[in-house]
Amino acid sequence: VLALIMGVIREEKFSVGAFEDGSLTAWLKRLKEIDWKRKSRNVKELSFNKGGVFGGYTAYQFTFNDDGAKLMETDAYKYCKPYRIQKYSSQDAALLKERFSEIHIEYWNTDYFDPYICDGEQWNLSVLYSDGYTLEHYGSNAYPRNWKALLEFFGIGSNDDERMV
Repeated sequence: VLALIMGVIREEKFSVGAFEDGSLTAWLKRLKEIDWKRKSRNVKELSFNKGGVFGGYTAYQFTFNDDGAKLMETDAYKYCKPYRIQKYSSQDAALLKERFSEIHIEYWNTDYFDPYICDGEQWNLSVLYSDGYTLEHYGSNAYPRNWKALLEFFGIGSNDDERMV
């Protein structure tokens, strides 16, 4: 894979458009996939916040353990009492982890911002793995391409006006 990437970089030096066919992106994703599968990643906790300055934030937190999983939904602040708590069996928790892994957030950028919108919606996602590794993503009025899959995972309806990056 690295040899292919070096070939594209050399070709770009001598001709215009070598990066335009998307092959470099595919190869980089392949490298990421190889690196990602090197270690067994076991999700321990998912924290997702979504909202805006005037409408408030909603916080969703999945915690996984040997007995299963628990989803808590609260208003923005951690000291607020959850208004939805849903528990899952260990079998359902395994299915949830599989569904979450299919979203492939490891390919997401760290941040997504639309500089032309001042207010609106901000969000952040934090994933803690059992080995201590953490992935964090956040944004303001801009979203990754498979954003709707994440919203569906947390049981949230999506807004068709959201700008995918």
